[in-house]
Amino acid sequence: MSRWTHSICEACWNEREPNREPFRIREEFRDEKAEPCCFCGKGHASGISVREDPALVACRGKHEDAA
Repeated sequence: MSRWTHSICEACWNEREPNREPFRIREEFRDEKAEPCCFCGKGHASGISVREDPALVACRGKHEDAA
């Protein structure tokens, strides 16, 4: 995952974009284990990701699968 691409949980998405339906990775292509939300840190499997400046999110652009 890019430093600018961030996993986001349903609650954080709804707070950020209350009137928009998110695009999601289809369930059959999602990772089976929960991943941390880059905004609040809670585990989730929403399938939603967003682009954001790494300096503005809790993860600071550091992701487990980042090379």
